[in-house]
Amino acid sequence: MATRNPLVLVSGQQRELAAGDTLPPGAILAREKLAATRSYYVRSDGNDSNDGLSNTSGGAFLTIQKAVDTVAGLDLSIYDVTIYIGTGTWTAATTLKTLIGAGQCLIRGINSDSTSTVVSTTSASCFSGTYVGQYRFEYMKLQTTTTGRCLQATGGGAVLRYANLNFGACAQAHVSAASGAYVDAVNSSNTISGSAAVHAEAYDSSTVRLSLSTVTLSGTPAFSSAFIAAGRAASVLAVSMTFSGSATGPRYSSDTNAVILVNGAGATYLPGNSAGVLTNGGQYA
Repeated sequence: MATRNPLVLVSGQQRELAAGDTLPPGAILAREKLAATRSYYVRSDGNDSNDGLSNTSGGAFLTIQKAVDTVAGLDLSIYDVTIYIGTGTWTAATTLKTLIGAGQCLIRGINSDSTSTVVSTTSASCFSGTYVGQYRFEYMKLQTTTTGRCLQATGGGAVLRYANLNFGACAQAHVSAASGAYVDAVNSSNTISGSAAVHAEAYDSSTVRLSLSTVTLSGTPAFSSAFIAAGRAASVLAVSMTFSGSATGPRYSSDTNAVILVNGAGATYLPGNSAGVLTNGGQYA
């Protein structure tokens, strides 16, 4: 796709700025409105001065953040945008930005596996955002050191979905929702290969949905707080999950009128080797 000059609004009409022109008085930069799905590419030999539209060193972006910022600058209309992340280990944290339109942004590894593309951050979350709209994550390994979560959503309207991920060692939670956010494992298969304080957590009227997903635990990861934690009127839906492998640590923690719903599967249903904890009206049902 050819590079497009900036779009501007002049006297109420949207126009493409001609090459060599400067913005006329009263002109307002306009968002490009998508008329079809689109893909952007991120590579270790890319450049953030590129347009990101081709999977070459001369076309791809250098950073995931640049790709996210570019998508957030569009009007998605009803169309989805995919960001393909190249092979290798990416150490920068990515802040998710608010999306305009009904489409979603899919961020995924370039290959259909969970080992080729690794996001590994220190003292920061791999991907986090507040009031951001709809994002989906696939085919990556995510891990953090010192502090940080792998996927973190905050605020109403923040919707994160994921599938085919490998959750490595994490300083805090692999998956986190707070303040009305929604995180969904979309009936997918995922791997847990590293320990964390919590695998999935929800707080302050947020929801994490893990139901109908398959989780493979590799190497007996340890969860120091709980495999699932919920608090302050939040909910975690963990109905009809399939687990293989084992883990250590408390199976669950539910506090302050939160609900962990397992549809009567029993106290030993979730991975772990010690009993769950209910406090201040928290429920496990």
